[in-house]
Amino acid sequence: MDIKQLQYFTTSADCGSFKRASELLYTTQPHISKSVKALEDELKVPLLVRKARGVELTEEGRRIYNMACRIIRDSEEIHNVHLSRLRSSLRIGCHSSDELTGCLTEYFMKLPKSDLQLSYYEGETTELINKLNHKHLDLAFVYIHKNKYPIFTQLVKQKHLICKEIKKVSGYLLVGPSSPFYKAESIKERELSKLSYIQLADDQDYYRCDTADPSASEVLTITTENPEAKTNSRQMLLNLLLHTGMASISCWLQPELVGETKIHRIPVPSMKNHYIFAALWNSRISLSNDAEQILQYVTEQLSNPEKLK
Repeated sequence: MDIKQLQYFTTSADCGSFKRASELLYTTQPHISKSVKALEDELKVPLLVRKARGVELTEEGRRIYNMACRIIRDSEEIHNVHLSRLRSSLRIGCHSSDELTGCLTEYFMKLPKSDLQLSYYEGETTELINKLNHKHLDLAFVYIHKNKYPIFTQLVKQKHLICKEIKKVSGYLLVGPSSPFYKAESIKERELSKLSYIQLADDQDYYRCDTADPSASEVLTITTENPEAKTNSRQMLLNLLLHTGMASISCWLQPELVGETKIHRIPVPSMKNHYIFAALWNSRISLSNDAEQILQYVTEQLSNPEKLK
């Protein structure tokens, strides 16, 4: 038994799938499956029930899962013990967000030179929840569709996480100079279906059509689950918006905040205040002073847009 096997087991349990776990851990599905099976053989107990659509913890697996999480956490703390003598650390995870990155940049520009070591990670909702649950992150920020928010808060509670709503945000259509709607001041759902789309690969976390307003479900299916192009590169998305007639729907991308004035954000009336920007942290760990201060700063700044100007 080794740490890697425990990581493969706990991540598979969190994701409910060997395939998804392999994607998060940058390895192959057969390797994950083989490693977990070897762990089960060594412990002489079944840890996961294999099903057609994924895996679930067995009764024995639940008990061992909690112990495995503690071992992984303790192993990391032992590995980093030399750093704790030199500096404090703050590990932040989030969905991509122009507004948040701008806010965090301003915060650290105002700080005096210190021994704080910052780790900043961007990822999908599932990744962030898993990292918080395993205590690999101190704080995370996410966007969630308002209709999905009640279920989401129950999910994170089960994972021993605290969810704090910071503000409601709206969805916008993003277009470049080649778009027929470039100079439009607003746009309706029936007009959205006329466009081709480029979306970030993780946008499905908060734009899924099954959680959206039923009146707009057909449009959201077109724009987010079956776009003409997907990417995990912010720059690729911007390039396609600038140089093609493609569009994108987003509540996090604000090109004007980073000086990209050729891309316009067009309000979509039915998406006004449809998304919630929230902070997450592990309820089993007290927030450090650094984490509390940055959470307070982000909350104050992003709750009052005038402060960002």
